[in-house]
Amino acid sequence: MNNPKISIVIPTWNGQHFLENCLLSLSRQTFKNFEIIIIDNGSEDNTIKFLKENYPEIKLVALEKNLGFCSAINKGIKEARGAYIFLLNNDTEMEKDCLSVLNDVLDQNKEVYFCAAKMLFYDNREIINDAGDIFSIYGIAHQRGKGEVDSGQYNKNEFIFGACAGAAIYRKELFLKVGLFDEDFFAYLEDIDFSFRAQLQGYKCLYVPQAIVYHIDGGTSKKINNFSRFYTLRNSLFVITKNFPLSLILCYLPFLLLGQIRNLFVGIKHRSLKTIFNVYKDYFLKLPIFLKKRKNNLKNRKVPILYLKKILSKEYPFSIKNLFWK
Repeated sequence: MNNPKISIVIPTWNGQHFLENCLLSLSRQTFKNFEIIIIDNGSEDNTIKFLKENYPEIKLVALEKNLGFCSAINKGIKEARGAYIFLLNNDTEMEKDCLSVLNDVLDQNKEVYFCAAKMLFYDNREIINDAGDIFSIYGIAHQRGKGEVDSGQYNKNEFIFGACAGAAIYRKELFLKVGLFDEDFFAYLEDIDFSFRAQLQGYKCLYVPQAIVYHIDGGTSKKINNFSRFYTLRNSLFVITKNFPLSLILCYLPFLLLGQIRNLFVGIKHRSLKTIFNVYKDYFLKLPIFLKKRKNNLKNRKVPILYLKKILSKEYPFSIKNLFWK
């Protein structure tokens, strides 16, 4: 397609078994003016052969080794020709009008720079996987509504903190204004960091529940023991370091410390204290790099502190009972 309106970027790593269903759902979209860009992160399965033989029309970028989720989607964004860029996980399936809905929202709402789809669990489609991302004053990221029965409680369009990059659409110009995803995150919470950077500059995210995506969730990362725990806990510290103005850190310091204490209990509960130790070790080793990024982020801040306080969640997003007794 010469002039695609939407560029769909799909990162994959050893995910051939997911791709066929994902690509089939894209072929069924009522909105047709899009291109597909797949970034293969050094897969060792038959992904490359499968795509070349069955989907020659797809733009395939094959990396020699796994450079991480962030690097993959950044390479896809650079290849994109569309005015809008839709980031999509390979372990997903979309309702047929998903792209049409998201395209219309961005066309009709110039103040909206990126949108979050409603994500439901693939194997249990009555349960919410993600109704938009949140970041709390405890320094903990969470998926809004995760695990709840979808009974319409998240069925209105509303401005939220951020979008899960597993199913989110962005104006291409937003990446020129805010920058790409931070490749030092490697994987996990890179979308939280991006959302925070966008919010600091006043670019808003809209949750669009009519755009529905079914997500297996962790289909790739579950193959590696403690992979998600390490990157989620470490990267939450990077998000705070990069994006919290000093007045917010001082205001919420007791809550931020409580969030770190929770992480220690998680390590004890799951017998992964070594992972927790490695989280803090790696964080402090990379701290000088992130302090430089912090300076640049906060220099570009255009919104008042009161706005940031409003978009940060005040709720503790985990059950104390589950932490200790389950």
